[in-house]
Amino acid sequence: MCNDKAKLLVAVLDLEILHFKMINSVVMDPEAARTARESLDLAFHMSNILDTGLDRHTLSVLIALCDLGLNSEALAAVVKELQREPPPTAPLPTTSSQIP
Repeated sequence: MCNDKAKLLVAVLDLEILHFKMINSVVMDPEAARTARESLDLAFHMSNILDTGLDRHTLSVLIALCDLGLNSEALAAVVKELQREPPPTAPLPTTSSQIP
């Protein structure tokens, strides 16, 4: 199931790349900006349905990276790997004074 989610996320990213390339090929007018926001909203909604755990900003960055030519499947693999890693733990506080 997780692999299916990754494949679907890659497909969504690929669609968004095509859309952003179309938008960026012309001067960004207010209508194009609105369309770009709507596309990001749609991608974010799909991401939530797929329970990817990506926030809107992260998804936007991933789409931008794909738009710059990075491989969407490689990015999806990196995201999956990062999500597997446990969050870093905070170091235990140390006391500067010791009781004799």
